[in-house]
Amino acid sequence: MHILVVDHRDSFVYNVVEILRRLPQLTFEVVAEEELRVEALPRYDGLILSPGPGIPAEYPRTREAIRYAVEHALPVLGICLGHQALAEFFGGELVQLPRPLHGHASRFVGIDPEDEVVGTIPEGSTIGRYHSWAVKPASLPESLIVTGWSRDSGEAEVIMSLHHRTRPIWSVQFHPESMITFGGERYLEGFLEAVRRRSLHP
Repeated sequence: MHILVVDHRDSFVYNVVEILRRLPQLTFEVVAEEELRVEALPRYDGLILSPGPGIPAEYPRTREAIRYAVEHALPVLGICLGHQALAEFFGGELVQLPRPLHGHASRFVGIDPEDEVVGTIPEGSTIGRYHSWAVKPASLPESLIVTGWSRDSGEAEVIMSLHHRTRPIWSVQFHPESMITFGGERYLEGFLEAVRRRSLHP
């Protein structure tokens, strides 16, 4: 199984890479977003869109990669900025949070036990958040299903994970690769297992 990690010039991509290095029967490559070429994507079994600064509109090649993934049913996992890029691609909107979160611990509330990425995560697991924008719930298209929310005392719930209804596309707003996130490798393992099943039974 061969995975491409799209690097949006964020230091957290190295944490993602360290998790991938520990997993068996997996090869991967990392490419900077500005060097991403859509014509190279057929070589890969799955795509991970890394965290990064700014907003999705600043990364046009990522949008091209998402379009390819949708057209060819290439599995995708978006993390933080990648999550936002996927939501925007399908018609969702972003809203700025009342305050930026950097290294903020929240509780994860999963609402879809059948989801391949977040379905097995225990209720109330700690997740690490680093973002100032979030997906606006009222803007979500029918094609995207909310599979998890944040839970913080005194604060509004924020969408933490999504899954596409008909494509192997998942995303998480939080950082599974952060030390704050409890058992964060499970999220990546869930995605990779979904990729593996699809490569065996396309």
